[in-house]
Amino acid sequence: MSDYQRMSRDELILAAREFEAALDRATAQAPEQSSPSRTLDLEGDSLAQFEQCPQPMYIFDPVTLEILKVNAAAVTLYGYSADEFPGMKISDIWSERGDAAVLQQIRSRPASYLYYRGLRRHRAKSGALLEVEIVGQDILFHGRRARVGLVMDVTEQNRAIRQLRESEERYRQLVELSPDAILILSDDRITFANGACVTLLGASAPEDLVGKHVLEITHTDYHEEVRERLRQFRAGARSLPPSVQKKLRRDGTVVDVEVMAASFTHKGMRATQAVMRDITERRKAEEELARTNADLEKFVLVASHDLQEPLRTTANAALLLDERHGEKLVGDAKELLGFVVSGVMHMRRLIDSLLVFSGIGAKPAVIAATDCRAVLTDVLAHLRAVIEESGAIVDYGPLPVVKADPAQLEQVLMNLISNAIKFRGGGALQIQVEAHRDDSDWIISVADNGIGIKPAYADKIFEMFERLDTRYPGTGVGLAICKKIVESNNGRIWVESQEGRGAKFSFTVAAADVSRRPNA
Repeated sequence: MSDYQRMSRDELILAAREFEAALDRATAQAPEQSSPSRTLDLEGDSLAQFEQCPQPMYIFDPVTLEILKVNAAAVTLYGYSADEFPGMKISDIWSERGDAAVLQQIRSRPASYLYYRGLRRHRAKSGALLEVEIVGQDILFHGRRARVGLVMDVTEQNRAIRQLRESEERYRQLVELSPDAILILSDDRITFANGACVTLLGASAPEDLVGKHVLEITHTDYHEEVRERLRQFRAGARSLPPSVQKKLRRDGTVVDVEVMAASFTHKGMRATQAVMRDITERRKAEEELARTNADLEKFVLVASHDLQEPLRTTANAALLLDERHGEKLVGDAKELLGFVVSGVMHMRRLIDSLLVFSGIGAKPAVIAATDCRAVLTDVLAHLRAVIEESGAIVDYGPLPVVKADPAQLEQVLMNLISNAIKFRGGGALQIQVEAHRDDSDWIISVADNGIGIKPAYADKIFEMFERLDTRYPGTGVGLAICKKIVESNNGRIWVESQEGRGAKFSFTVAAADVSRRPNA
């Protein structure tokens, strides 16, 4: 690889300027010629500099355009060998041969005159198009009038510039055509707003917004939040989580928006790009859905309470009938009475489950630092009889202190352990309760070696009234209750299982103290 190929563009420019300065100094020191003009006689040290220059250079006859000499860098750039150049004309490397304007320019300049400085298109031997910047000057070469051209290959540089401009144009079009409102902030002031932003904020043109401080378009209730987000960007944040805010339109009305923002370099300076999406309709839909859900839960609660009394009457009547006259009933009558009693008891359990489900969220949860180990101890005490009857072995490792409502956490653990006992297999049942840390949350897991479930049903089992195997008693509400409790506390719940290989139910709950470790 030649020295010129190893040099950076800035180094090449510096070397070219040094050679150009050397030519100017030599020209100024050259003796007077008989002709009215002075030219540099390129020989000796000057010729050595020509040979060693890292920039491509060539010497040619300005009348015949015949190439007289090239340096090694020119050989590398154009792809012709040093033996091929002699006999070629300078026009042979032009992309359009015989350019009359260039010929006229070359031939009309006086001796010792800097005849050209600018951009040209040349062709390499391979046919590749080269974009070059050329500096040319008249000289004497072995006593013969000639011209020297110094070439700087700017093909890749110009291609990169064009690609950058095309990229910027595509970005500009995407921003302008975006249905989301986009604005750019510099020093917390708006420097750009797209058409959607103009429409969202009720302006007539981008000029109505440019120059305004971002707080001028923000509802006062959100000023502190916006100041904090701006502070984080100044501190070096690259992006921030989406934020729901209220913005002010030009007429003073308020619009609900979701704001996504990130820092980037704009026109050589650090800036912030914000994308705002109008969520007015979404907020209305969410509020309507919340009202509907509240009404539905209220209906379920009231209906469940109202159903309890007639159901209790029916259950008592069926039980009394069985107690007082059961001996007189035979055959189908005895069996039908059993169906009535069984159905009524199942209905009572279902109503009780519905009451629990609808009651979640009806009153605020009492969130406090809760010792999982203490809660699990209470759960196992409540389930002692069924655990002993099933022969289950329940093991647990260190458990943490978490942020939770103790009663709700007990409900989740009670349901998960009860399910493990209910869906046990034929062998000895093993239940393992454990916890491990995940960032600011704890993951609590209840694993068993029971019958398991198919992975395809991993989400379905958390739906209301979903019973995958009707051979086992239950209402199909227990896991739905667990899911509602966990999600109402910003957690998530999931199951990992294979049919016949047991199941592992896990849920997340916020840590009470990041410095506290699990209790043994």
